[in-house]
Amino acid sequence: MNNATRINEAIETTYRVVGATTIIIPTLPLYNNVKSENDWKKVAQINRLIREVARNVTESKSDIQYVLVQEFGNLTNQVLMENAKNLDLITYSRDIDYSQQGWEVQLANVFLQRPSKTTRQWPPSHAQVCSTFPSSEAKTCPGVKISPDGMHWCVETFGARFTASIACLLGCVYNVARPTNESVQKCMQRCNDKFMSLAMLSDEMFKN
Repeated sequence: MNNATRINEAIETTYRVVGATTIIIPTLPLYNNVKSENDWKKVAQINRLIREVARNVTESKSDIQYVLVQEFGNLTNQVLMENAKNLDLITYSRDIDYSQQGWEVQLANVFLQRPSKTTRQWPPSHAQVCSTFPSSEAKTCPGVKISPDGMHWCVETFGARFTASIACLLGCVYNVARPTNESVQKCMQRCNDKFMSLAMLSDEMFKN
């Protein structure tokens, strides 16, 4: 069974069990079980597949009306990269274009830097858990409010954006009288740009 089939089965099961006709799928972030550059490429491939499946289901004529993508992986990747800059894990100073497709794969070596000495089977990366770069002999580092362990994400940092993005995405379908595929797709992009990226939020967002 390939990944596309698994995603489609999850969508169909959600509809069959709870009757959901609008379904939101978050993209995958970096977890501590991503150990190699090849693993990281597979995560990027799955995220591309999530977007493709969501688009195909939405454009098909079925009982499921909309499958929307929440770009959670995009947000966490940007936060991790900014922390990597803070830790001096990046050797060049140019700004990273977060709008460029595949930028996170090109910087896999930054995402995957881990302590050389650790007792953990699944150690997190420095960018996930460190506020300062540890010495070569250290097994731990001072924490940062991104992730405590490389598997869970700090609610204090991500919770508000996560919740707001879900509300925004649902609004793309339920806050308009006659949504169309095109209008929903454009609205989904706006929601992800506002809440699932590090772009500054405009006051215009909060006006009626």
